[in-house]
This record gives sequence, structure tokens and C-alpha cells, in this order.
Amino acid sequence: MEQGIFDSIIYLCGNAFRIYTTYLFFRIFFKLEASEFRRCLRKLCYILFFLVNSAGFLYFQWAPNWILASNFIGIFLITVFYDSKWRVRVCAALAGVVLYVLCEDMVGRVLIHIGVDHLLSIGLPVSALTFFMVVSVIQRIVETRNSLDFAWQEWMITIFVPGCTIFLSVVIFDNCESESEIVFGGIGMILLNVLLFYLLEQIFAEHEKDLRMVSLEQQNQAYENQLQLMQDAEEKISALRHDMKNHLLVLQQIARQENYEKIQGYLDSLNDSLEAGRTFAATGNAFIDGMINLKLDQAIKQGAQVELDMKIPQNLFVGQKDICIVLGNLLDNALRALEDCEANKRLFLRMREVQGTLTIQIKNSYTNKVKRAGKFFRTTKKGEGHGLGLKIVEQIVCDYQGKLDFKTDDDFFTVTLLMYLQTDQDQN
Repeated sequence: MEQGIFDSIIYLCGNAFRIYTTYLFFRIFFKLEASEFRRCLRKLCYILFFLVNSAGFLYFQWAPNWILASNFIGIFLITVFYDSKWRVRVCAALAGVVLYVLCEDMVGRVLIHIGVDHLLSIGLPVSALTFFMVVSVIQRIVETRNSLDFAWQEWMITIFVPGCTIFLSVVIFDNCESESEIVFGGIGMILLNVLLFYLLEQIFAEHEKDLRMVSLEQQNQAYENQLQLMQDAEEKISALRHDMKNHLLVLQQIARQENYEKIQGYLDSLNDSLEAGRTFAATGNAFIDGMINLKLDQAIKQGAQVELDMKIPQNLFVGQKDICIVLGNLLDNALRALEDCEANKRLFLRMREVQGTLTIQIKNSYTNKVKRAGKFFRTTKKGEGHGLGLKIVEQIVCDYQGKLDFKTDDDFFTVTLLMYLQTDQDQN
């Protein structure tokens, strides 16, 4: 009777840990955002899956085929409460079941090969820990491909902690004479991993948040400095236009002297002043006009052909810093792509605001030197903080319940975003 109780305890703990690991595995496939009601249903499904699965094994003693089938059906039903396509749900459920079965089979074969005495008591937690380690490694790989960089210490923790736990479970607990020591030791190892990785996830999240905030503040400061420079240029142009009559009088005096070289020099100086303040956008919104004029002027200096199509009101109900960060990052990416183009440099910018919906499309020439990094694209150039800009843009777009889309063809790279504005929103 005692043996059965301990086996049941270790199975329940191992099964709970496996389902928790399945939840972590689904975070690779699905977004966690959902309504409060939907999140509650999702949690309820995990609990019901645990109860049915545990009852089938412990009480009803289902055959292995029935348990495997119930695992797939239960996990698939959980995926219904995640927002995704049906084929993604099926693939995620199938991958989760197959991955755990492979881990369980591998662990069982290894334990039998090395002659472990307490096969069931040690095999269950070791299988769950192996599944957890594999899922953790897959998570890190996916997040790295999505442009999130991890230090080697984080990789070591991801592999070393569960690996050492598995080793201790096999070597130490198999030498224990008391079944209770093995069971509670295995449970302790599982809880230790859960607690440690939860704390690490919190540390990683805070670290990433700090990096984003530092990068955001740096970009805000840079764009504010740029806006000040652009305002100075606009003031210079206004002063030049205001003094145009005086300039014409000077030119008339020089013309009477028939000093054509001096006239040419004077005109060149006026042209340089005007060139520094070339105007592309004139919507009346100083932040948007200033950012676009600055970036498109840089594109012209690179030898690019620029086309601008803007229809937005002067009072656009979007945060000034938000729109500057969005335009600044996207246009900076376009300018970097144009630098690699030797000929046929073209840049198109289109902005529309219709009934509280802002659409921005940026289309630029590129040299096919881009690689997909998850849902984003990355150029062959590398630099500190590269790739973080698009993530910040995506976060801003999500804050406005919008959508960010990328498209490539043989000649052009196109970014399109949609943002839903609140007409009663105050600008920052």
C-alpha cells in the first residue's frame, strides 16, 4: 500500500510539472494576450487536463495507447483557447506530445541500461526534467532567432541546472533505501527547478525591460536633438525668405558693376542656405514634418529618388515621441538599405489618416542582403542594439492596437503599419 501511495505522489507531481512545461512550450507557438475570461478558461483546461490524465493513469489504469490519445486530445483542446490557425494548433499539440514521449522513451532506455533500481520513482521526475530542459533550450533558440540576444551565462543556466538535477536524481536517489526519500527528493528537485527558472525569467524580463527603456530614452534624446536642429534650419529659411528683398537689392548693385563672378558667388551662398533646409513635408505638424524632411534630405544626399505622398491633419492624435520613434527607426532602416544600393536608389513614403486610422508605408530599394530573423528582417551589418529598434516600433504599434507588416520582392523592401488613433487623445 505504501509503495502505491508514493508512486501516486511522484506521478501526480511529475504530471503537474509536465503540464507546466507544456504551457511553457505553447508560449513558443502562441501569443499569451487574451481577455480575462479566455485566460480563465485556458487555466481551467490545464487543470481539467491534469485531473483527467491523472485519473486515467492512476484510477482507471488506461492502456498506454489510450493515455497517448488522451494526451493529444487534451493538449489540442487547450490550444483552442489560444489565438492561432488550426494547423498551428494541431502542430503544436502534436509536437508537445511527441517531444515528451521521446524524452520519456530516451530516459527509460538509459535508466534501464545503467541498471537503476527504482525505475518508476526516478524515471518519472527525470523524464519531466528532461522535457523541461529540452523545452527551455528550444525557447532560448527561438528567442535568439527573434533578435533577443542571450549571454553565455543564461545558456549555461538553461542547460546546467536541469542537467545537474537529472544527474543527482539518478546517482544519489537511486542509492536511497527509503522510497519516501526518493519521492520527496524528486519532488524537491522539481520544485527547485520551477522556482529557479521562475526567478530567472523575472530577472531576464526586467533586464530586457531596462535595455528597452535605455534604448528608448537614447533614441528620444537623439530625435529631440534632431528636431532642434531642424527647427533651427526652418528658422534660417524663414529669415532668408524675409530678407529676400535685401538680397535682391544686393544683387542689383553687383549687377550694375557687371561683376558676374561676385554675382555667382552670392547666388551660390544663397543656394547653399536654401539647400540646407530643403522641405518635403509641410503638414504643419512640426515633429512629423521635421523628421521626414531630415530623413528624406539624407536620402537625396545619398543619390536616391524620393517620392512622398502625405495626407494627414496638422493635429494628428498620436504621441509625438511615438510617431518620431516609428518614423525615425523605419526611415533609418531604409537609409541603411539605400547605402548598399549602387544604382536605382528609390524611396517612397506614404502616410494617410482616415477616420482615426493612420497608415504608413515605406518602400525602398535594397540589395537582397537581408535575412529573416523571426518575424523581423535583419541586414548583413551588425551593431550594438541592432534589431531592437523594430521591436520598439512593434510595441508602439501594438499600443495603438495596430499591425506591422513586412514584404520583399526582387527590387523593393516594404514596411506597412496601421495604427488606430483615439481622437480624444492628448499629444505628449
